[in-house]
Amino acid sequence: MPNKKFGDLPAAGALTGGEILAVSQGGFSKQSLLSAQKAFILTDSVIGPASAVSGHVAVFSGTSGKLVADSGFSLTQGTVTSVSVSTANGVSGSVATSTTTPAITLTLGAITPASVVASGNVTGAALVPSSATVPTDGMYLAGADILGWSTASAARMTLDASGNLILGMSGAAAYTAGQFTTSNHIRVFRSAGAGVMVFCTSGGTLAAPTQVAANANTGRITAFAFNDSTWGTLGPQINFFAAEAQTTTAQGSYITFTTQAIGATASTERYRISPAGALGIGGANYGNSGDVLTSGGSAAAPAWAAPAAAAAGTLTGATLAAGVTASSLTSVGSLTALTVAGTLISTKARADQSYSLQIPTTGFAITVANTVQQLILKPAGTLATGTVTMPAAPVDGQIVNIATSQTITTLTVSANSGQSMANAFSTTLSAGTGISFIYNLSGTTWFRRA
Repeated sequence: MPNKKFGDLPAAGALTGGEILAVSQGGFSKQSLLSAQKAFILTDSVIGPASAVSGHVAVFSGTSGKLVADSGFSLTQGTVTSVSVSTANGVSGSVATSTTTPAITLTLGAITPASVVASGNVTGAALVPSSATVPTDGMYLAGADILGWSTASAARMTLDASGNLILGMSGAAAYTAGQFTTSNHIRVFRSAGAGVMVFCTSGGTLAAPTQVAANANTGRITAFAFNDSTWGTLGPQINFFAAEAQTTTAQGSYITFTTQAIGATASTERYRISPAGALGIGGANYGNSGDVLTSGGSAAAPAWAAPAAAAAGTLTGATLAAGVTASSLTSVGSLTALTVAGTLISTKARADQSYSLQIPTTGFAITVANTVQQLILKPAGTLATGTVTMPAAPVDGQIVNIATSQTITTLTVSANSGQSMANAFSTTLSAGTGISFIYNLSGTTWFRRA
């Protein structure tokens, strides 16, 4: 049988599949029906649709990878024609026409699901809550113009229209707009206890914290003001410090207060409260025991100083001219002089702690100090002789009392230099007895009282 091409065959009619074809396989020549060859060829071939629109993009139909369908979309010279987008949940839009980089516009309507979960970033012009219901964890509308944040289904924080940040307030039921007339405040609320603001500080890094060392700054409260050109970076401060290396059993601390002087650009520590509660002026300057604070006026800080003796004054009624009230005479320290212009009434026992206790031996010579009113002699036994000399600088009306526990056979009382005794005194002073003298300044003379 001679070989012929299909194109060389006479156009007698359409092929029926019963035609016989010559095939060669394994070096042998055989004959095969046209229908069998067609079935064999189409076994692994891609089959297209019965018809298609010119220029449309073909897509696979099904999962076999062998069926091709008309997509309904067309490409013209590499550009995208108008495509509308419409999906569920109120999202619709379109792809701009005739552009090699399509601009996709989406319009968001009402989103019907109760929640939307995004695995990536969610961006938009604004996130506006509309429900006053406190969510498990999230943001809600706590009241008119009040945003709220919650965790564990409890309100934790609110921000009102005046910029007040409220911590701990439980939503609109407890806080409404206008409740506070101030603005831009931070308020901490708590029931059954004080509101707390806590600073947490560590050594090292927050990822790997280490022990806080002694004198490390553990917290600060400060205030900055806008200057003539920008926001300042310096202001008054309250600083918190660790007073020692912090452990579970040693957590000493202290606080400092700093300000800037007029015209200054550096902070200066003004006061310090030590771990023991001592008040330091200008740093760790706690003064000495018994010191008092002395004012430096309006232009200087106070300073620690030893208390000065109070000035002389006149007690009239209940007021001391030097500024000390009668009820506080026990705290005035040492008065150099006190003049009472009236009756001085004591409602309790008076104590004279100016006394001087001496244990003399025979032939003693004792000069009474200017500040002593009572001289008490306590010898071991009877003494033959002894001399007592009056104070060198007594004040007008000063009294000196002398008492003895043992007999002094011959006791002589003498005036000091520039003074005189109205009556010479040199006699026996028996055990358990005493004598008393009073001084007249104008006459520089001592008079015996008893």
